[in-house]
Amino acid sequence: MSDSSATTHIPNVSTHRISQYKFQPSLSQDVRRQRALEFQKKRRLQQVDAARKLTEKLLKIDAEVDSVEFDVSANYQALVQPQSQYVDAMEITDPNLTIGSLQSGSNVTAQTVEHQLMVMLPEPLMEIPLDFTSGWLAMVFPQGERCLIISSRGKTISRRAHGQKIESFLSCLPGGSYATIQYWLHSKISEVDVGRRTKANQRCILPLQTKECTPDNLKLLVAQAELDSIAAGLFLINKQCMYAPGEKTPLFCAVAFPGRSCEMDEEAKSYAIFQAWLSS
Repeated sequence: MSDSSATTHIPNVSTHRISQYKFQPSLSQDVRRQRALEFQKKRRLQQVDAARKLTEKLLKIDAEVDSVEFDVSANYQALVQPQSQYVDAMEITDPNLTIGSLQSGSNVTAQTVEHQLMVMLPEPLMEIPLDFTSGWLAMVFPQGERCLIISSRGKTISRRAHGQKIESFLSCLPGGSYATIQYWLHSKISEVDVGRRTKANQRCILPLQTKECTPDNLKLLVAQAELDSIAAGLFLINKQCMYAPGEKTPLFCAVAFPGRSCEMDEEAKSYAIFQAWLSS
């Protein structure tokens, strides 16, 4: 008599398919750089097209209905902001810092969430770019914590990369005005006295000097950094790189000097790659 309690094993027909799947190798940093430039170009065109549509919409509204109240800022953000980027915004930097955490009794504020996506983050340099000497800029960055500085209505606030407020202070930065980073740094910072401490400027704000990534320039930067205990590493920036708040991009890389304390320990291994190229 057969045992009615015995169970029959039915093999999983999908198990044998596992061996047919091959994991795609991770893309090289140089390939991702090319894709980042292509995506950046598309995003720039989308923003220009969005601004054009907004202008046409405003002109149409102004021509048809003079009494209509139209929120320019809100509609511009709706047109310019990519929907996918807006949806994934809370997942870019810190998964624990979300709108859901903004509850009574929480130390996380709405301002913290709003500003956590404003600092562009570097990748470790894993591969020397093909256009390194002609298409990239280098700057020495000091030891310390990277932060976001916001100046408005006569008050300047510094915030950590994840949005937490560090302090408020007075500075000579022109609050309430807007300009592109490149233009402002090279043309406007010389017009304001932010390089020394005064009653009106409680913190020194010094721009980082950039140099072309030629072997001679880089050797000079490294030699100067070895004599400067404050220097922590090099930032390497593609000339075509647009500022991407809250994102890590292969168009913005970091090389950390060995033995220097900095917040990006993972970049220290990039120094060997950088030195090998510099010595070749």
